[in-house]
Order: sequence, then C-alpha cells, then structure tokens
Amino acid sequence: MSSDDTPEVPAAGAGPRAEALARNPQDLALLAAWQAGDARAGDALARHYGPHVRRFFADKVRDFEVDDLVQQTWEAMVQARDRLGGGPDGIASFRAYLYGAARLVLFGHFRRLRKAQQFDPGVSSLEDLAPSPSAQISAYAKLERLAAALRKLPLDQQILLELRYAHEMTSAEIATAHGIPQGTAKSRLRVARQRLDAQLLRMGLAPAG
Repeated sequence: MSSDDTPEVPAAGAGPRAEALARNPQDLALLAAWQAGDARAGDALARHYGPHVRRFFADKVRDFEVDDLVQQTWEAMVQARDRLGGGPDGIASFRAYLYGAARLVLFGHFRRLRKAQQFDPGVSSLEDLAPSPSAQISAYAKLERLAAALRKLPLDQQILLELRYAHEMTSAEIATAHGIPQGTAKSRLRVARQRLDAQLLRMGLAPAG
C-alpha cells in the first residue's frame, strides 16, 4: 500500500471519490439545512445516498434488519452530531460523517444482539457474529473476490478496508468516520491490509495486490 492518500484500486470513469469531492460542498450544505430543520434537504441526501447506506448494511446483517439500520443512520446524522464531528462547520467530508454514523449504528446493533456476550469490533468478525452467512452477503464490486476473507477479519478492520477501497476514502476521511487521529487510521489500515493478505494466504489465494 502506498504511503499517500491515493487509493490503489483502479478507478473506472469518475469513481466514487471524484463524485464525492464534486458533491461535497452541496452535501454539507444540505446537511446543515437538514440539521436546521429542513426535511427536504434530508430527503435529498437520503435519495442519493440511500443505496450506498443500504449496501453498507446489506453486506453485514440479515435482510430484514437492513431497513431499520438505515433509518437509524439517518436519525443519527441529525441527533449524534456531537459524536460525529461537532456539526457541519467542523465536518470536512460528508461521506466521513455518513459512514461514521453508519458504523456506530452497526456496532450498536451487534451489541444489542449479543446482549451479555462480548462484542468487540476490533476482535469480533462477521463470521463470529453470523456463522451461517445468507445468500445476500457479497462484497462491493471492487472487493467481490475478497468477500470470504473479509468476513473473517474483525468487523472494524473490514469496514476500514471497505471505506478505503470500495469508497475510495482517504485516511483523513476514514479517521473522521472512526473518530481517531489520521496517523492512527493509517496504522490501522496497514494492519488491516496485512491481516487480509494473511487470511487470503490461509485460504490458498494470492494477496490482494
């Protein structure tokens, strides 16, 4: 992996990052309007990003759980601003704010499911949490062949790699989404990539490259 913030996955056409950069000022303005009470601004964001949020959850939970988690994410976008960046004036990337909210919602979901059992996103993998993956589980298009290996990683590491390679987010954006310093994000990404390559080798597959 390179040391800069350019994703190593080849982009076809504009790619998710180019689109996000172009939309970011508009999205932040819509977020500010939504948090100020403009429901139409929230509807506009939900229409555009709804499929992305659904995909984030559809790869990790059962079909019937997805809609509720998507709704919780949109609610968190308004209600949890203190935990997710301190309001629009302190947010550099709308996507980092969005996936930071989705990540917290996902962790809360698994904590409720586990109840008295321990859930640690830095240790627990989707294979631990859902030992019988259903047919809807698939990685994003760029990570499809890695889906089985990703599911064996701790959940937080899986999310790190998805944000980096499927969504082409920079380490700065990932740091915002995870609520950690950028240097820590880079270090965790490096560890996650190493763990993915090791898992692929255990499965008899070549490293991600």
